[in-house]
Amino acid sequence: MIIRSERKQISPGQFQYRFSEDAREVGTADFIRERSRQTGVHIQVSEKRAELIIPTLFTGKRTGNGVEKEAAKICLEEENTSVFYHTQKGSNIFNGIYFWTVEYQGNHYELYEVGQGRKGIYYCVWLQEQTVAIISKETHTKHFESSYIMYSEDIMPIELLAALSVFWDLTRYYPSDSSEEWHTLNTWQKALKEKYDVGFIQHIKSLEGR
Repeated sequence: MIIRSERKQISPGQFQYRFSEDAREVGTADFIRERSRQTGVHIQVSEKRAELIIPTLFTGKRTGNGVEKEAAKICLEEENTSVFYHTQKGSNIFNGIYFWTVEYQGNHYELYEVGQGRKGIYYCVWLQEQTVAIISKETHTKHFESSYIMYSEDIMPIELLAALSVFWDLTRYYPSDSSEEWHTLNTWQKALKEKYDVGFIQHIKSLEGR
């Protein structure tokens, strides 16, 4: 499955995400910037509905090897779940990593952000020690818009993947006051770099005949 996600500005502070497969629209999500204690996004994709709720203030707790915070709630038709943000200490103060987790339908997903400089930024989704999806971000944005491509083996529900794509965009690449931006991220921690499967995207393209 290859799904494109594009954020379009409708009016100042109002945005819509459009999800498409082979140039055919398969869903939308609406977001209005408000001065409130949380952000709510309504998502509908492939006849499935979801709501993403991002609080302004995170509640967290220390774990044995870092910190865990609830970063968002995702309300889905079948089951509600939360996205948790984690920090994990390394062998020294310089090689710790951060990542996210989400539980859905009995599956424990782990999400890792990996940057390869100007080559790209990737949100890598792992399940049972293997990659099941990668969201690729276009690093150049104009007119307060952004674009992502979701590559998946159809193991994840599409509505969950779409919600995570919007979550990543709003929490990491929120629309700024600049109408044109170049985003770069360089990941140097070995443990984090290894979370990006260099052959996965081409594998999905091959399955789709591209």
